[in-house]
Amino acid sequence: MLYTTRLHDLKNENIDQLKFELILADLSERNSIYIVSAYYSIEKIQETLERIGRGKDITIIVSSLGLSESKIAKQIEELNEIKTTNRQKIYLCTLFPLMHSKIYYGTNNNVAGAVCYVGSANLSNSGFNSNEEILVNISDKETKGAIRDYIYKLENEDRTILINDKANYKSAYTNTENLASYISRGFIIFKPTTSFSVTYTDNYLKEHARAISDQSQFRHSITESSTGIDIAKIAGISSLLDTIDNKNDVVNDESKSQNISIRPNCIETCLGYWLPEERYDQINEKLEYTKRKREVAFKEIIKKLTDLTANDATLVQAINEFVEDFEDFIITNSEFGNTKERFKNELHENVIHHIKTKVEYLRRNKDRYIRGLYITPMPYIWDDIITAESFTSSFFEDVIERNKSKSKISGVVHDVLSLFDLEKNREKDAHSIIMNKVV
Repeated sequence: MLYTTRLHDLKNENIDQLKFELILADLSERNSIYIVSAYYSIEKIQETLERIGRGKDITIIVSSLGLSESKIAKQIEELNEIKTTNRQKIYLCTLFPLMHSKIYYGTNNNVAGAVCYVGSANLSNSGFNSNEEILVNISDKETKGAIRDYIYKLENEDRTILINDKANYKSAYTNTENLASYISRGFIIFKPTTSFSVTYTDNYLKEHARAISDQSQFRHSITESSTGIDIAKIAGISSLLDTIDNKNDVVNDESKSQNISIRPNCIETCLGYWLPEERYDQINEKLEYTKRKREVAFKEIIKKLTDLTANDATLVQAINEFVEDFEDFIITNSEFGNTKERFKNELHENVIHHIKTKVEYLRRNKDRYIRGLYITPMPYIWDDIITAESFTSSFFEDVIERNKSKSKISGVVHDVLSLFDLEKNREKDAHSIIMNKVV
């Protein structure tokens, strides 16, 4: 029987409405109840324990979802708030690759009479109330026996933590450190696109030139560069724009102490630069420095652009010079001469509006431009097989390529190799050895 939270008007006798209370009622008829759920809500776990009651053995296993060690510790604290009896146990599975199963299993120590539901519904409010989820009632004895064995194995894994057992947590998590959990505790650094231009390249210039070209010939073809007005040069902010465009942030020369040396501290991946947890403070300190420097540049850009719109003399002179160049760009004729002053006035108004629009845009997007490089905790990607494989492949490719180098290995690559006893394989392809270290 298939149970779904949304029926979609399906007319089938083997499909029924998925209701949490009906699943609990079915489970409650058995003495031993096991629930495995990757995601969960504290409220739903507490509701389950209370509704099934004290007279049953209840085991609930949830997932750490690839969180870092510090976040797992917080997760355990939250799970500890759930009120349980001696016959009710909650486990946190920290296996990697991640446990992502959803199973609702009840038994009287008799596989044939066991009830078993498998599907997508997590033990959470959204799993049974708002999301579109399914559970399938398994009736085959052999399949139910295999699912029972899977649950027992999951419960007894070294990296499955019994909540309220602090000693179990310490030994389970810290003594079985592997490369996967090491990666999960790290961060991703990436450089957002922040290129910004104030050059005036309005189509008005091209249209005007084309109108004139009907009665005269161009000396050159019209391009953006030939019809643009370099506002940054006029305002004197070209170098300041380089600062907020992040052009000086990512460097490999460690002697440039005021810049950020990303490469020696990170592994390059398809998601960005992966940064290990222990190097976070060092990099973040540099990021804060460049952020402060960028904020100073940003304020100066706003000031100079605003001043330019108020200083008619400077702008008028620049526009006059541009119009002279523009006039020389085409063969002068009486048609252009008659419209030259009107052209200057219209151009002046358009440029003023252009600058004010750019200033307003910068003010609205201040955080984007002064932040520079972004640093974020390693995202949860393990649900998506393609993304996970792409990430790990790119991670290992960078480690292996730098491992092949004849120069002395240093920085984060050295840490990865030595921490996981891979240094001895430095002279050969370590891919298979690294892969074996992941799980």
